[in-house]
Order: sequence, then structure tokens, then C-alpha cells
Amino acid sequence: MQQFQAFSEFLLQISGVKREQLECFADNCKLIPSGRDLGNCTELGLLKYDAVFEVTHYKGDASLFLAHVLSWLENNDPYRFQADLPDPEVEVTPVDRESVDLDLSITFEESLIVSPAEDGPILWNEKKWKITDLDVDVAEELGSMDGKSDD
Repeated sequence: MQQFQAFSEFLLQISGVKREQLECFADNCKLIPSGRDLGNCTELGLLKYDAVFEVTHYKGDASLFLAHVLSWLENNDPYRFQADLPDPEVEVTPVDRESVDLDLSITFEESLIVSPAEDGPILWNEKKWKITDLDVDVAEELGSMDGKSDD
């Protein structure tokens, strides 16, 4: 739930919200098995969930707050559009003349990536695995490209 944690920290940094004003939790969690081979590692599955953030007595500019939400998503969750995730839902409730309560729900989808490890805590397909970041080999050079031209 890396996106959940990163977004929670972001809200506290940019909004002026104090920890006691922010309640957050994950709802409607779904584990989707995939077993997709990624070369150096394997996507064991996907975790899809609704991250819910409730900010009470927010005294800042609600429009600016929401613009920060959208900019964070664009900068930190670029694959959400490929995954066809729904747009965030928001509810703004006036509390008094100076503050509002903000309820925000964002659907996140995250890969659970594993790699083989002799001392790994996960037993899957009769092997030991550990949680890891996506490990992609990037080509440093191109040896040759033999092929035909359409000329």
C-alpha cells in the first residue's frame, strides 16, 4: 500500500493539515492473482483498494487542496488511466464560516512484486520468495537488427 502511505504523507506536507485532523483507511480491498512473469521478478498479483481520506475542520483553500490531489495523481500514479481506475470522489461539507470537512476517496491499484529468495518469507509454487521492487534490465546498447526493409 505504497501509494496510500505516500499520498497520506503528501497531504500532511502540502495542506497544513495536522495529523489529528486526518483520518485515513483502505476500503473495498481486492486481491487479484496474476502470476505474471516479468523477467527478473514476478507479479504475484494486484491489490486494488479505495483509499479514503477524511480531513476535518480544514481552513485552507479547498480548490487548492483539490488541485494538489489531482497534480499528485498525475505525477505519482501515471498508470491509473491505463488501469481504467475511476476518478477520485470528493465531498466538501461546510462546518462553519472558516472551515470545511473534506472526504476524499481514491481507487489505487498496486502490483505485488516478488523475486526468488532462499530465505524469503513467502512460499509459492514450491519456492521461497520475497517482496521486491520491479527489477527491469535496461538495454545499454543494441547489438544488431537484422530484418527486411519494405523498399
